[in-house]
Amino acid sequence: MEAHADKYSQAFNLESLRKLENNQIPEKELYKYSSNWYKNFDEMGKKTILRQLFSKYGILSTELQQAIEFEDKSVNIENGSFLPDVPEDIPDIPDIIDDPIPTEVANETEQIDLDKL
Repeated sequence: MEAHADKYSQAFNLESLRKLENNQIPEKELYKYSSNWYKNFDEMGKKTILRQLFSKYGILSTELQQAIEFEDKSVNIENGSFLPDVPEDIPDIPDIIDDPIPTEVANETEQIDLDKL
């Protein structure tokens, strides 16, 4: 893991880690070693191993996660979006009433001045 961190992490240097472990870094320069690779080397190593395993055998991207989640769902041809599965036991929605809007309501809506909104 040390060799991997030394090779791939821009915030880590193996030689500097050895100096830090042996208290060879002056106290006024310790701020330079605030990377998690210096503070929590074991945890960063575990995270790196897990990320590599997930990238090889798992699913990291949200797009791939969504693709698997919606694998068996229908797709809207027009815009490519997924159509949700509709359970068969949903009751029918009643038709909209065909009664016209009462005259007093219609008149009120006509009197609204859009410029005042």
